[in-house]
Amino acid sequence: MAEVVVPTLILGAGLAGLACARGLGQDYRILEQEARVGGLAVTDHHDGFFFDRAGHWLHLRDDRTRTLVEELLGGDQLSVERQARIYSQGVLTRYPFQANTHGLPPETVRDCLIGFVEAWERRRKGAGRPANFEEFIHHHLGWGIARHFMVPYNRKLWGVPLRELDSSWCGRFVPRPSLEEVLGGAAGCPVEGLGYNARFVYPRVGGIGVLAERLAASLTVPVELSCAATAIDPHRREVTTSTGERIPYETLVSSLPLPTLIRLLTSAPDEVRDAALRLRASTVVCVNLGVRGPALYGVHWVYVPEPEFPFYRVGSYSNAVPGLAPEGCSSLYVETSFPPGEAPHDEARLLAEVQAGLLRMGALTPENEPCAVQVQVLRDAYVLFDGARDRAVSLLGDFLRKTAGIHTIGRYGRWIYNSMEDSLLDGLETARLLNTLRQNSTPDLAVPLGSHDLHER
Repeated sequence: MAEVVVPTLILGAGLAGLACARGLGQDYRILEQEARVGGLAVTDHHDGFFFDRAGHWLHLRDDRTRTLVEELLGGDQLSVERQARIYSQGVLTRYPFQANTHGLPPETVRDCLIGFVEAWERRRKGAGRPANFEEFIHHHLGWGIARHFMVPYNRKLWGVPLRELDSSWCGRFVPRPSLEEVLGGAAGCPVEGLGYNARFVYPRVGGIGVLAERLAASLTVPVELSCAATAIDPHRREVTTSTGERIPYETLVSSLPLPTLIRLLTSAPDEVRDAALRLRASTVVCVNLGVRGPALYGVHWVYVPEPEFPFYRVGSYSNAVPGLAPEGCSSLYVETSFPPGEAPHDEARLLAEVQAGLLRMGALTPENEPCAVQVQVLRDAYVLFDGARDRAVSLLGDFLRKTAGIHTIGRYGRWIYNSMEDSLLDGLETARLLNTLRQNSTPDLAVPLGSHDLHER
């Protein structure tokens, strides 16, 4: 009996893989190694609290994703205006820091204004292009903002010196205010709405995992859960699974982390394996806390640049969506970052340092009795845009498409920095291109699906 060749085999039922399956409509199989869908966009119900894997706020700017989310949630969503702050030098200021320095010590405001004006003048005179992320900060925002927020905050976030990173990922993710906005923000005229995340959408009940669950429920072919790829033969175009099945495919769509995908290949040139080894990402440890009473000043999230605090960001699920915590309680997520390959060895110590830091900055008070704690280790959290990334990703993408009929999607499949909406768009766009190729009877090698760059949209 001849083997049944799957037209499109999808690995991973995160948002990108689910969106791709929905876009294809038929003639696919989708495998997920976990017992539930969603990838990192899942929600745990823990002692009465709903905990995501750190802040997962959905920012919609594209009509396709807006229509999709509205259809999936059926009106069961909230549209929330961002309430974000920076805690620095004992002061809470509005986000983004670079346009809202009013309230900081006068010397700090002076540094930020002088540095910004000097950088603005250098750009006006045609200053050269920055060579790395640290130079990008100085080039666009000046030495004062760099010193007092951007460099220490991002050093904590990425876990490596900023001179090791390029700025190709920045795009909409790093607000660059005008001279008028910076001056007005220093004088006490709040600058609101800057940045791509001024508003966000979120399910009314159940957490962000509801979005992935409803997307999976809308598929014509159900997700095969607890089924992982254990080997991929790139020449036979065949995947072996954890259940022992061998699945021949015409096209493979993978949202697995790119280094993981390469490790699964039964054969690959040395230069391909070497390129995968050069890809790096930081590890994030998210501490979820449920406490009694109000917390985090009533805002949604706070950036914390100062090195004496172990975390770079603190957010409150329940301040944005009250139903995520029991009545009379609050829920927080606290994000700490570690360099590639590292993670905390002593969770008890980390928890003690986190709680002490929250008390010191006033995000918690002694009355906030903890009633739920969850620690999540998120590996491959932030892809590092270092000197090796671009060449490695290009080489791997070419090899996978041309040799094995494999197309990579999503944040970790493409090894990029993006949002949940970008992952949804990536899956939908990949499905559209595959459907077009099939309708035209065009071999899938003719179009490099990995060429559409979503993280800059």
